[in-house]
Amino acid sequence: MFFKVVVLYIVAIFAGIYADTPANCTFEDVQGTWTFYIGENGHDNTIKCDASFKIVAQIRVHLLFPDVALDDNYNRGFWTLIYNQGFEVVLNGTKYFAFSKYVGSGSGAVSYCDQTLPGWSHDAQDVSQNWACYYGKKAQSIAPKFSNAPLLASALYDRPYRPNKDFLAAITEKQNYWFPTIYKEYEKLTLREMMSRAGGPKTFNPPPPRPIKKKDLQASQGLPASFDWRNVDGINYVSPVRNQAQCGSCYAFSTMGMFEARSRIQSNRSTSYVLSTQDIVSCSEYSQGCEGDLQKSKCTLQDQEKCNANGDKLEIIDIIIVKKALSYVDEVYKVINEHVGLSGLSGKGHRSERK
Repeated sequence: MFFKVVVLYIVAIFAGIYADTPANCTFEDVQGTWTFYIGENGHDNTIKCDASFKIVAQIRVHLLFPDVALDDNYNRGFWTLIYNQGFEVVLNGTKYFAFSKYVGSGSGAVSYCDQTLPGWSHDAQDVSQNWACYYGKKAQSIAPKFSNAPLLASALYDRPYRPNKDFLAAITEKQNYWFPTIYKEYEKLTLREMMSRAGGPKTFNPPPPRPIKKKDLQASQGLPASFDWRNVDGINYVSPVRNQAQCGSCYAFSTMGMFEARSRIQSNRSTSYVLSTQDIVSCSEYSQGCEGDLQKSKCTLQDQEKCNANGDKLEIIDIIIVKKALSYVDEVYKVINEHVGLSGLSGKGHRSERK
């Protein structure tokens, strides 16, 4: 199944940014049977969803491995975990998204992974239609998760940051496709400032990869030993790397980079668009500007169309080509998202910089 919209959620590594909610809910936490309690629809995307909306309908949804969503009548859709923050379901022509429920912040945060915060639903094909509020509750209760976030109060964090040159050398020695480097400007910062650039204290301990199963090996038989969109028969489909500097806007840069590459792939490199990250940061009403991103919504093409319709110009964009491109490599992204993790290491090893 090809998706119309794919969300790429990447952790920010820039100054003073806390781009995540405190929620920490895994695939295993979310997988299972849920009831969605839905408010009145017919609204547009300016609807404000909070705990006070009136429930007028409810549906039961079964979220199955790996991405199958079923209702009680066996109508089939799909679902996607958004990092450890929430999940999206597309079923019966409606798209649902909500963040997993949490209370508190920092070391006092508690995740309730069997519930969601009030979220949004709307028409899956026409994002301007039938917006409503909803929240979800899982049939099987899950024990609350208490944050293990360390505090940065210790004076040890006032020490200057120094790169581990031996570690960088070891990376280079072990392989030849990713070459880390040292950024001198980081050596002017303290450990506390570097921790802040990494998104704050670590609050999520990712589980170990699951064992490889027979079906994984079977599915991988037709895959090449390696694949690189920067060199497909000598053609580079990946757009140039841009520097977001001190602006906590990884959500805009990563999404636009994905759209740029997909438009090049779909058009067989007859287009070379450089899309507007500033448009997302400054225009979308869901955006938090340079203070990171807690809303998945601004990562959709439809938000850009709405923004453009309101008179805010994109630097360069062709909506038709990008729309078509969105569906082109979704199956590839599904495989990547299932099996590949993203490293927090910075350097010349950015995926579109590797030599």
